[in-house]
Amino acid sequence: SSSNNATVFIPGCLSWEPGWKAIQSASGNGDVKAILANAGQLVNNADSKENVQKAINAYEEAAKIEPNNVTANRELGLLYFLMAYAYTEKADEKKPLYLKALQCDERVMYDNPEFKALADKGEPVWEACRVLTKNDMYAMYRWYLSLGNCWTDCYSPIGKLINSMWPGRDRKVLERMTEVDPNWYNGSIYFCWAAYYTILPG
Repeated sequence: SSSNNATVFIPGCLSWEPGWKAIQSASGNGDVKAILANAGQLVNNADSKENVQKAINAYEEAAKIEPNNVTANRELGLLYFLMAYAYTEKADEKKPLYLKALQCDERVMYDNPEFKALADKGEPVWEACRVLTKNDMYAMYRWYLSLGNCWTDCYSPIGKLINSMWPGRDRKVLERMTEVDPNWYNGSIYFCWAAYYTILPG
């Protein structure tokens, strides 16, 4: 735990229901285009925990109307990650946010027909990602970050040992991003490799 006791590591196995399976049926009404436009403005002003939550709420409203809306899920993947990473201290509060980010990114990936075909056959993200393309880089990137940070931020050394398979699975997504475009997003892939080897030097 941290020196101020803000972080309390949680036990158990790291697991979640794939985003494309966890998706809820449409339950809202409204003009999705208008809601997304408003949500985009809220993102521009998302400079605090409160404002990030307002943007999340707006995109969640759009997702209730259109659960598979790629824009809503893409932005929610970013915002839930941001909320966990930057605005949440306790591990047991971070973890569900990281997992929500993962699920939203998985829904974006599922929009790719080739990925969908593999996922529908039961392949997990770290295997099915081999068919993802440059259009899917943001989803892969944030999936990678969300999983990696969840493993790093939320588990004790013993918890990391119990969940020791996850860094290798995460690495497969990083390898796919490297194959697609190693220079993507101003060197972000190289930065990920550096951080990966810093955390897992073995």
